[in-house]
Amino acid sequence: MKFHAHHSRWFAYLLHLLLPGLGHTLWRETLFGLFVFLIMLIAAALFFLTFFVPFSWTAKLLLFGMPVVFYVFSFFDLARSIRARKRGVPGPKRGIIMLAVGLVFFLAAPIAPGNFLLRNLPALHTIDRGTVAPVFSEGDLTLVNPLAYSVNLFFLSRPVVYELPERFDVVRVRVDGRGLDGFVFGLPHEMLEVTNGRLIVNGVPMLEISPVRLTSGAHWPLTSAGNRSILVATIRNGMIDAVYHVGLENVHGEITRIL
Repeated sequence: MKFHAHHSRWFAYLLHLLLPGLGHTLWRETLFGLFVFLIMLIAAALFFLTFFVPFSWTAKLLLFGMPVVFYVFSFFDLARSIRARKRGVPGPKRGIIMLAVGLVFFLAAPIAPGNFLLRNLPALHTIDRGTVAPVFSEGDLTLVNPLAYSVNLFFLSRPVVYELPERFDVVRVRVDGRGLDGFVFGLPHEMLEVTNGRLIVNGVPMLEISPVRLTSGAHWPLTSAGNRSILVATIRNGMIDAVYHVGLENVHGEITRIL
């Protein structure tokens, strides 16, 4: 039994999504399929490079714009190949083998999007203490997104920190072997204190609008962050419960609301 033309067209598109070039290979355009795969392989290498080299948005657009455009137009070329049917419609056995190859690549190959997402998948998290009110309340269901600040790459044993948290971000961190939720108060190389409910950073009162509601009686002594650490505060009833020095490698991710 052979695939009908309209079935095999969408099936080929699926293969092309799972493994760039596989759709063309299904329709026996193996050399062009390999060419598509090599282009996307180069794009993947450049993508990993951006986590180590600070490219501007213009440079990123140039680096990824052409591969993305090429990949999009390769779907149109795949449609042309299917319409041409130069060597007939592929049989079911060939299609099953190609689907298995595509799925294995997408989930297991270190450079594949599926594998990358599995390595950096956001985690469900329930706020178990009222230390990040009023942004979140105890019992709120949230996501902890590790990609907000770092990325887990297959060729390294530890995540790569590529972005610093912003002040007042709500984060999930690891302190003394346990996880806790808190607000980012201080960034690397900063000195902060809280006097009469006002946050003072490097001797200058912070005038920016803060989601953190501190009472006028909130105080915290002068505290400094290291060159690779941040200061994370937990809040209870408008008072500072504690301020923790947290290494950047111990930041699990940014907490965001699901709904």
